[in-house]
Amino acid sequence: EDVLVNTWLVLTVASSNSQSCDLVDVSRQPATHPWDPDNSDLILIVTTDSVAGSNEYVWVEFRNKNNQEAGGVTISFTSTPQYQIGYCAPFRNFHVHFPSAVNKVWRFSYNQQTLNFKIYCNGVLLVNTAPSDEVCNSSSNWRTYWKRDVTKLYFHSPWDTASEQFCTELPGKHLLINIKLRVNCLCWKTMTLNRTLQVVKIYPLLEQ
Repeated sequence: EDVLVNTWLVLTVASSNSQSCDLVDVSRQPATHPWDPDNSDLILIVTTDSVAGSNEYVWVEFRNKNNQEAGGVTISFTSTPQYQIGYCAPFRNFHVHFPSAVNKVWRFSYNQQTLNFKIYCNGVLLVNTAPSDEVCNSSSNWRTYWKRDVTKLYFHSPWDTASEQFCTELPGKHLLINIKLRVNCLCWKTMTLNRTLQVVKIYPLLEQ
């Protein structure tokens, strides 16, 4: 039998591979774009319509508050598309099938604490890595750059020719709310409420 209970829900702002922020046109040198320094998880969305063999580039540098380089990423639309983790390693081939669609939505996810760096394209995870002595085998001073706190984005001119629009997403954030809920069992559930909020936990009954 259904009962009306008082319970707690934990909701999280979704950080899926799909773009969920408002895109704006990319502006290049001398423009830099602010990034929230309070977020350890940095998520950048970039759109392109370049194709393999066009020799265009997505070329994004991360900067700190003093405008010093703090890492970055490059996508090369050569005949065999490649990527480069800035100030770390040379260009490398993607080891996952590169999406063939002309219109692409790139999602770059970077955790400043763990240095974990992921590259998604049209929802496909292409790269999952982290700067280290092993990964950054062509740059002995990679720590100088990647240990700086990122506060800005810089679309490099004249090299960035592929980036069309961009935005920065909020990482997953949790919200605890108290609601009245009619249920016939109390259990772990996952329910999508809308595009950005998901119920990830239903806590045990507090009142009945």
